[in-house]
Amino acid sequence: MRNHFNSCVLYEGHLYGFDEADLKCIEWSTGTEKWSQRGLGKASLMIANDKLIIMGERGDAVVAEATSDAYKEVSRSSVLEGRCWVVPVLSNGLLYCKNNNGDLVCLDLRKD
Repeated sequence: MRNHFNSCVLYEGHLYGFDEADLKCIEWSTGTEKWSQRGLGKASLMIANDKLIIMGERGDAVVAEATSDAYKEVSRSSVLEGRCWVVPVLSNGLLYCKNNNGDLVCLDLRKD
C-alpha cells in the first residue's frame, strides 16, 4: 500500500486506503487484496458509522460501504473544484472538505 496523503484505515480486520490512485481493501492478517477501485485519483479517506468517507482528488465527496465484499458506493457529489488532497473531517454530523487552494465546504450529513 503506497499511501501519499493520508494513512490507511484498519476496520474489522481489513485495511482501506489509496495505493497510488487505486482505492483498495486488503485483509490485514494475510495481505490478500479483496478489491480495488479506480477513478478517484490520489484521494484521502476516513471511516465513520461503517462507511468510508472519501475526498476524491478532483473534488468529489464519496460515501461507500466499508465492506470487504466489494466496492459499494452509496453516494457521490462534486463539492469542490481544483486538486483536493486534504483528508475530510467529520464533526457532529458535519463533513468539512477542503481543496489545495484553501477553499472549504461544510456538508450537513445529519439526519432530519
